[in-house]
Amino acid sequence: MINFKESVNLISNSRYNRKRIKSIERRLVEKYPNREKIIKTAIKQHFKSDYISSITILLTQVDGLFFDVTKKKYFSKDRSSEIKKFNIIKSGLVDLLIKPFKEYTAINASEEYLHDYPVKLNRHEILHGAVTDFDTELNSLKIISLVNFMDEMLGQPIKKTDR
Repeated sequence: MINFKESVNLISNSRYNRKRIKSIERRLVEKYPNREKIIKTAIKQHFKSDYISSITILLTQVDGLFFDVTKKKYFSKDRSSEIKKFNIIKSGLVDLLIKPFKEYTAINASEEYLHDYPVKLNRHEILHGAVTDFDTELNSLKIISLVNFMDEMLGQPIKKTDR
């Protein structure tokens, strides 16, 4: 049986991964045309192995996609109470899948709780310059996966006419 780390390495080293990332990019651009330039730039930088750029750009889009659908910020301290007000999760999903929306995790934990997480990929530390060793292919793939997950769970963005 392949463990998680081995499976991530297999995926990241396969040709399939490039196709999958391009598929994610196309879907995101189609659903969020106002973010096309940003999303395409981030993916382009990932393929150029410029993981500093791809990670930082895509971290901003996690908040952006969430805002487009909920009109709330994903990376805010009070988001847990706000999330409960929105029916943003597709019905029938197990609690495990919606945990990132309901609870803090390594990516969105505040500084005082970072010691609780063995994985040190944290949005605040990256975007505020507290860490400098985050620029790996694996971390870039994790952030692409997070953006993909966010999009899949949120459904359709609110159109300008729906506001």
